[in-house]
Amino acid sequence: MLKFTMPTEGNFYRGNIHAHTNLSDGHDSLEDTVLRYKEKGYSFLAITDHNFYTLKNEFSTDSFKLLGGCEIGCYKNGFHHVLAIGDPDTTKYKDGKTIAADMRYNTPVYEIVKDIHDNGNIAIYAHPASSGTDINALLENVNFEGIEIFDAMHEKTEKNGFADIYFDQMCSLSPKTFCYAADNTHNLAAAFEGSVVIKTDKLTNASIIDALMRGAFYSSYAKDGKDPVEINNFYIDEEGFAVLDCSKCRSVFIMTDMDSKLYEGPLHAPITFAKHKIPEGAAYVRAVCTHECGSIAWTQPIIL
Repeated sequence: MLKFTMPTEGNFYRGNIHAHTNLSDGHDSLEDTVLRYKEKGYSFLAITDHNFYTLKNEFSTDSFKLLGGCEIGCYKNGFHHVLAIGDPDTTKYKDGKTIAADMRYNTPVYEIVKDIHDNGNIAIYAHPASSGTDINALLENVNFEGIEIFDAMHEKTEKNGFADIYFDQMCSLSPKTFCYAADNTHNLAAAFEGSVVIKTDKLTNASIIDALMRGAFYSSYAKDGKDPVEINNFYIDEEGFAVLDCSKCRSVFIMTDMDSKLYEGPLHAPITFAKHKIPEGAAYVRAVCTHECGSIAWTQPIIL
């Protein structure tokens, strides 16, 4: 029964898949935004300005990749924002591609997602909590790759950046759903808290998108820019236990669709390991790690 969320071999690479510049409603230039993420040691970034696609291959190097990206607003039957993230080498969207207002206001969100997929991109539902999304709208549109479980901008400005309850509901219907954390950068002075950390053998455009599509990553919230929790491994062993290996944290919460358990060290001492017997008949298992300072890391679900 040995199953893993991430490959057993490879390197970890941190990235942010949701960032705005002064080309839409962000504060900083595209050039400054890319530079700051490079300086912070990020390995990849997606510029996702509102309703037009950014594809700037000239900013990519061997050690840093700028993905194609856009945040599309969809206002038919609700208020929906969807990220389109693409491999610059294969996306069919062109730099500057504008998502027309007629499409955004008159097209159901599932058709927006289909267009994203048809043009070679992945689709991620952005900040459902801050958007006040009806959970039924998500449950009816499970063709997303996943949802933002955390976005730093809305947590800082409105205290509604967490979407765990949405993710639990979606997992109960479709365990293949993934959770993504992001900065939703609008001002670099308040960035570098939400990220995804992929594991792959090498850093390429294709390997990043592949990891984001198949769940070979974990999501991370570094509260106030402090050191994030790092997940080294999460897997199911041959005896049917979910096993988590992480950096020092206050607690580990492991849950399935049938049960859940909180693991803590003696007298609240830090822990780096947790092991949970999965009940027979469970559909998935996932874990959440919380640091003493409030930083959090989320695994992807393992489908059973």
